[in-house]
Amino acid sequence: MRDLHIDFVREDNRLNAVPDDRHLDHFRPMSNRISTGPTLRLAYHQVLPADATYLYQATCRQLDSHLRYITSEIERGSEPQITFDDGHASCFIHALPLLQQHARRAIFFVVTSWTGTKRGYMRPTELRELCGLDHEVQSHSLSHAMLTQCSDEELRAELLDSKQQLEDILGREVDAISIPYGRWNLRIMQAIGEAGYRRVYTSDHQYEVDYRGGIKIFGRIMITRTTSVAHLQRWSQPSPMDIVLAKVQRVSKHAARFALGETFYHRLWCWLARFEQD
Repeated sequence: MRDLHIDFVREDNRLNAVPDDRHLDHFRPMSNRISTGPTLRLAYHQVLPADATYLYQATCRQLDSHLRYITSEIERGSEPQITFDDGHASCFIHALPLLQQHARRAIFFVVTSWTGTKRGYMRPTELRELCGLDHEVQSHSLSHAMLTQCSDEELRAELLDSKQQLEDILGREVDAISIPYGRWNLRIMQAIGEAGYRRVYTSDHQYEVDYRGGIKIFGRIMITRTTSVAHLQRWSQPSPMDIVLAKVQRVSKHAARFALGETFYHRLWCWLARFEQD
């Protein structure tokens, strides 16, 4: 059995020696962690008129109520951030009109190889229209691969090819990426920096912004079909216990990944989320 070793994160040449599946990176103290207060960063996926069984699908009515609350938070001086992962066409068809109605801006993270080629996902013209409306379009990798399972060559393609192809489509710089499946480690973060990204968005529920090698790392709250305005209210004004519980849940999730292994953990996640690969 592989020996386990936990130490403090150091941004030096030893990063290359970290194994691809070393999930213990998430347990390590970070010297460059800065608290930004309870800023909400929300991650949506599909948005459709009717409810469905998929855990990470929101309804139009649900998003509308969230945007009303977010607008009230901005009026009180807070500034929640809205993001959408994958590049589903439903986000252009259903979410965009609601964003425009409430005068809210969002970041759309798209899987580059799916753009204009995969049924149910946005086309290049739609991505350019989003940018024309002052939304951001950023990378969600080339093919939505689990980056921790990629070879070095595959990882460069997922990061660099995605960035370059998306920049060609948009005619503007792409400097942010949302990590597929939320899986990352020190090797992944170093490769992200080498590919030219400056912002990284994860699936970890945390309020602090991390800094590694000049990269800003933002945690986000994954919106599910059951997320209500009451949840947003609690997350925007968390008690000390809420913050502790979020950290415990984050560490527990990464511990489960390490203990169960990526393959079994992913199968379990798909079953719980009622996710069907298309």
